[in-house]
Amino acid sequence: MFVGSFFYPSLLWSNPKLRILNWNVGRIYPGERLSSKFKLETRLHPKDVPHVAKTIRKVNPDIICLQEVRDFMQLQDIAEQLHSSYSINLIEDAYDRRAALLVRKKMKWGSLTVSGGRQYPVAKTLNSQMSLICVHL
Repeated sequence: MFVGSFFYPSLLWSNPKLRILNWNVGRIYPGERLSSKFKLETRLHPKDVPHVAKTIRKVNPDIICLQEVRDFMQLQDIAEQLHSSYSINLIEDAYDRRAALLVRKKMKWGSLTVSGGRQYPVAKTLNSQMSLICVHL
């Protein structure tokens, strides 16, 4: 996750503390050969969503960057289980290892396309002083 700003975060939010959680919620990846041979799923499994949401609630971050999310519906499920008001963004491109952003503040949403066609979610503060980009390498 990349966070860039020309100003201190305390100028962007009334609370100068900013809690950021960056988490690859996927399962262990044994490599392409074993994964395809045994048809192993390494993305976030639906039965793990309650654990992920519970852990996020304990940490109570302002910004969450998740990797290995399956799709927008799974991200919505996580957000609903957080019982908090997060704005969410996930780009559904051809690649099935998606990165997602959840942010408590109102943001302008967009995407960043990199070489190879991968797209990542981008959030900018309403005054455009800070941008957040969540990537999955």
